[in-house]
Amino acid sequence: MSLLTNHIWSGVAFMAALSLTASHANAQHGSFNLPVEARWGNVVLPPGSYRISTPMRVSPPRIIEVSGNGKTVPIMVGVEESQPPSDHSYLWLLNMDGTYVVREFHAGDSGKVFTFLLPKTMDNKLADLRKMQATRLPIGTSGQ
Repeated sequence: MSLLTNHIWSGVAFMAALSLTASHANAQHGSFNLPVEARWGNVVLPPGSYRISTPMRVSPPRIIEVSGNGKTVPIMVGVEESQPPSDHSYLWLLNMDGTYVVREFHAGDSGKVFTFLLPKTMDNKLADLRKMQATRLPIGTSGQ
């Protein structure tokens, strides 16, 4: 690899690190207890205590980070919308024939609503969305 290519890649890595640092500085954090195993995008989370982080990135892709059981997993946002800010943050869980799926995250402080893509195996069930049982799971604020 040439010296110029090395400098370009070094610059790209530096800018990416700077971007991640800046986005984490403005991140919102919260915690929640997941009572059931749930699919969230392409990830399956077991029941347990989790921490959620929403980096305030300016450009796509929007990524939500979920930490628990010693792991941090990135979850890609499908759609992001705005609503008036509130004092309440929560997740919407859908029960799709016994399989729980995280469909939305409402970040009260920022007024952002993040909608997540359904796993491909469940796309055909989306038409029955109105008949599905939805559960509102509160998100508590955390120290950072």
